[in-house]
Amino acid sequence: MKKLFLALMATCLGAAGFALFYHQAGKSGAETDMVMGHWRSATNDLVATQEAVSLLRVETQEKRERLRQINGQSNISPEMLEILEGNKSSGHAMAWAELRQRLGIGWDASPDYVLVNKQAIRDVWFNKLYYDGNLSDDTEKLLSLSPEEQKAVRSALAAAKEGQWFNVKSSPPSGDIVAQYTIGPPDPAFAAGQSNAFAADINTAIGAERASYFLPDAWREFMSDLAPSEAKTMSIRQTDVDGQPDLVSEVTQGTNVWTEPIRYATYPNFPVLKLFPGGWQAMAQSVGFKLPPGFQK
Repeated sequence: MKKLFLALMATCLGAAGFALFYHQAGKSGAETDMVMGHWRSATNDLVATQEAVSLLRVETQEKRERLRQINGQSNISPEMLEILEGNKSSGHAMAWAELRQRLGIGWDASPDYVLVNKQAIRDVWFNKLYYDGNLSDDTEKLLSLSPEEQKAVRSALAAAKEGQWFNVKSSPPSGDIVAQYTIGPPDPAFAAGQSNAFAADINTAIGAERASYFLPDAWREFMSDLAPSEAKTMSIRQTDVDGQPDLVSEVTQGTNVWTEPIRYATYPNFPVLKLFPGGWQAMAQSVGFKLPPGFQK
């Protein structure tokens, strides 16, 4: 009985020991799984950190290279630095010149042009219009007029030419005068209305700033071609040159007198072609005088 009891006790102790061992073994496996999970997470974090460090290293290298390039250039003046930082109120002329040089747009950057402040256009005289009242090439280039803007300006010029600009009076032949015409200034109210309409059209076509460079001189040139500021008279006189009959034009305006022979395609400072689009031949036919033998010379 005692042996049986001892055997039973031994069996119970063995079962208990096995149960304890099994419990400890299960506990150890769970802990192992947890440790492995932490290890994998740490490994992933390490990989991400290494990638971030690699990117930072590349970025740092690029910044060092840019800094090296900047330091390799000549020093930037404090005045230019103010402009780069957004302070444009100081108005340092030399700093702006330095900036344009560094940008490759200095005054001498091109063999074809000289860069100046656009305000200089006010101080530079150039023909705004040709003598026929059309836009000059200088105007198109200096004001950078696009084809559409050029078309709009020409339309404004054409509109301004409309109306009664000429106050023309003709006188009958008398003595050696075979024809005589006098043109006077236009009606002041009419001229003022045309001027205001022209200014409004130009402002609309090219903007107020460029219009301010163009309008004052352009209107004076335009007016001088359309009508005189004071009365002007042209007399066609008969004369003799070396015994041959000839004709001369005599233009008077105030105390000024201009005289020149009547010749083919040559006209005095008087709007002959506006009165007679066919020129001297049309005038001679209309009035009834003969052109001189040397007319074609």
